[in-house]
Amino acid sequence: MELIEKMYQDLGLDNSGFITENVMTFCTQALKHHSGSVREVAERIIISLYKAVGEPVKSYLPPDDDKTRKNTLYRQLFEAFDKIDGKPSKQELKKQQASEESNKAAEIEALQAQLQQLKDMGASVKPPGDTAGKNTGKGNLKSNQKDKKKAPAKKVAPKGVKKPTKASEEDDTSTLFNIDKTCIFCGEKDNAFTEEGLDIHYWKSCPMLKRCANCKQVVEIASLSDHLTTECDSKADFAKCPRCTEALPKSEYDQHIKDKTCNPAETSKSHCPLCHENHTQGEEEWKTHLMGKTGCKHNPRRIAHLNKQPTGAKGKGVGKPVGVKAKGIR
Repeated sequence: MELIEKMYQDLGLDNSGFITENVMTFCTQALKHHSGSVREVAERIIISLYKAVGEPVKSYLPPDDDKTRKNTLYRQLFEAFDKIDGKPSKQELKKQQASEESNKAAEIEALQAQLQQLKDMGASVKPPGDTAGKNTGKGNLKSNQKDKKKAPAKKVAPKGVKKPTKASEEDDTSTLFNIDKTCIFCGEKDNAFTEEGLDIHYWKSCPMLKRCANCKQVVEIASLSDHLTTECDSKADFAKCPRCTEALPKSEYDQHIKDKTCNPAETSKSHCPLCHENHTQGEEEWKTHLMGKTGCKHNPRRIAHLNKQPTGAKGKGVGKPVGVKAKGIR
């Protein structure tokens, strides 16, 4: 066997009399030999041949499946083939899969905690006249949730709706149920907006909100910079540019200040942290910028929202529950 191996190494396949069929026929028989040293040499020749010709070698071996890989010899061969092809071994794949599952479980746990916070927020709509938890300019839903807990969890009718009489109580209950199916941030109304449906909407698709890449909190885009510098778990890693007012990683801050290429914020206007443009101040103006057809080109949720909404119903004509105002909108 050592002689065959030496000849193959010296002569190769070209004009040597060695061909894939002859070599593999010989080696597959050698793999069944009772002597371990013979099997090892046959294994080395097969691996060398695979480096030269690739896939055709596998046609002379059992199928590459879990059953075959239970055999130590064939497992070593197929793992060597995988390594030559640049593929991870089965063991490496299992480790990778375990790591992915662990990361996925951690992300699910974080999302469940976030959804619970959103549920608490949605259940704490304040009644008319309650001044607890007024706009603080922070814009973080977590802070918004704490403010709203000061008010009783009570369904509230929109402005202009009279207090229900006993005769109309059933109809008004239906009306209030429909109000609950309205997003208090973008104004979208959807029958799918049950308590859980709204949670998913906030987390995944509301164009006025964004998940912080650092702490995974859902925050309002209008006050993302404030969140990153005052509330985020990673706030120590950010600093606010006095020129554009945006939050920047401290590792990039000095160069950013030195370059002076950012778009300066204007005191009479709002500044978008996504597209860096200035626009007219006001809650409705933020909606137009973040949700409109010609709005922020860097808001990935805007297009999905526009495609979802019927013409003429893109966040217009739908009011928020009384006493609820998106924080940080200015």
